[in-house]
Amino acid sequence: PLLDGYFFYVFTDRVKPRKSKLKSDIVVPTTTKGIALLMISNDKGVSIKDRKYRLKTYPCCFVASESVDWMMKYLGCRTREEGIKIGEKLVDKGFIEHVVDPQPFK
Repeated sequence: PLLDGYFFYVFTDRVKPRKSKLKSDIVVPTTTKGIALLMISNDKGVSIKDRKYRLKTYPCCFVASESVDWMMKYLGCRTREEGIKIGEKLVDKGFIEHVVDPQPFK
């Protein structure tokens, strides 16, 4: 883990962005892969960009806490714990991974 409490994650090769844009009405996905595809979408997905920490750049990643905020907004999670559980499932199924070492979603 990075010392300031930020946990950076990247999408694995198991998730490919859709070429067509999603409809304006978001349908909440019912599968882990569907959630990953929505998260990686350009218009409604999580903020994926290069991030710096202690002079090292981690390319095309997202911050775990920001993804939990996104899950609460777009997936209807009522608590942060629900978002963390979804994040753990995404890690377990191999759709996302920590940028440095394999570890649980935090």
